[in-house]
Amino acid sequence: MIKRELSKDETLKGENWERFLPKFRKQSQPKPKKAAAAASTEGTVAKEKPKKKDYTPFPPTQTPRKIDLAIESGEHFLKPGEKAAREFKKKQEKQAEVVEKKKAERARQYVAPKEDLKPAKEPAPKPKVSEPGTTIEQLKEKFRIQGEEKKRKLAQANFTESVTDYLVQPSKKKKKGSSN
Repeated sequence: MIKRELSKDETLKGENWERFLPKFRKQSQPKPKKAAAAASTEGTVAKEKPKKKDYTPFPPTQTPRKIDLAIESGEHFLKPGEKAAREFKKKQEKQAEVVEKKKAERARQYVAPKEDLKPAKEPAPKPKVSEPGTTIEQLKEKFRIQGEEKKRKLAQANFTESVTDYLVQPSKKKKKGSSN
């Protein structure tokens, strides 16, 4: 059907049609287990096979029923009120255990963390004055020059501006309609 459609089109008559045709791949069949096992032992360690259990012709023993367990423990012969009291007591014990566990979990949040005994901060390193060509007099001169520069910059700043320069001045408008 695709070939018929392509043969009708004048522009595609002389071209290769393989790009329009579907390409089917052969499905690979799984390898036999023996070959796969041999291949796995070559490169990697083979998995250990589980040991086979011994065959016993006798069935396993039956698990006891609830009634059997109740008869053994003596609960089967109790009055209904006594049974309810026992169940309530067991329930209260379980609740008490859960409450204790939750209290312990909440208490863990408030345990103080262990503190490190390291000093808080090491003292800052002292400035290196022993550089070649640096003396106390040279450092004093350097700081004096820096102070003078700051003073000069402050003097150059214009502090004559006032607040009124930044306020909006009301404009004087003539009132309309007054003919005096």
